Amino acid sequence: MKQDMRRIVREGYEKGDYPGIFRRNSAPNEIEKRFLDRLLSLCPDRPAILDLGCGTGVPVDKYLVARAANVVGVDISPKHIALANDSVGHLQFRPRQKRSDHHEIGRRALRLS
Repeated sequence: MKQDMRRIVREGYEKGDYPGIFRRNSAPNEIEKRFLDRLLSLCPDRPAILDLGCGTGVPVDKYLVARAANVVGVDISPKHIALANDSVGHLQFRPRQKRSDHHEIGRRALRLS
């Protein structure tokens, strides 16, 4: 059942136009910006951040990278990983595999989801 849900979600993201429908603007809105600025104010310089479910990397990861965060993004959708790699520089995006694949990174990083 869990595998079926993952497949359905992944297929939906692969077929859909998430950035075109939901993210026409690559900048975070005021609420997102306030949250991200507060989050960064609580972190050391150049924080390591693991973003689980990073999607296209916009606007969150793009904003964090522009402020010197070291971001690793993980997502179930290969299409979103490709879009993230094209739109956000200086970070790593990875397809979601097993939870244990990202355990070592997550132990040393702030985790977003």
